[in-house]
Amino acid sequence: MYRTHSARSPSDREGLGRGAAIIVVSLVLGLLLRSATASAGSNSHRNCVADYLMGAELQCECGTSDQGDVIKQALTDMLNEPVEALRKQRYRDYQSHPDQWTIVELLHRYFVPQQALLANMNDVCFFNDLKKPQAQKVIRAWLEQMKHPGSGHPEPTKMPL
Repeated sequence: MYRTHSARSPSDREGLGRGAAIIVVSLVLGLLLRSATASAGSNSHRNCVADYLMGAELQCECGTSDQGDVIKQALTDMLNEPVEALRKQRYRDYQSHPDQWTIVELLHRYFVPQQALLANMNDVCFFNDLKKPQAQKVIRAWLEQMKHPGSGHPEPTKMPL
């Protein structure tokens, strides 16, 4: 037997209403996610390592401790070492305790990105983007700046990618 619409109880109608609302919300969220993914795809040429370091502020006691040497070594390793070796490498911390920080931790400890949004650079994007030309260019600029201090930090406007 078929029931007509008027034969449904109020609780049945409420359940259907909630179900429809959940479907609508799911569709809206799906569309928003698809839109965000599509717009992120248009920026797929971005590089999280370059974005993080470009225009960042270096915070270290580079002239009075061995922090500057650790940072220079890390930058050199970023240019020369294979990704798999860098995943395993550990660097001295602020107090010169050996083998404390990963390369990404070291960057987070010593470099403050220009945009707070970039402060969440993670291992996945770091290791995916590290060896790309945009990242390598910014790393070289930082290494040169560290070797020849006094010229400030690499500015985004001076480093076209």
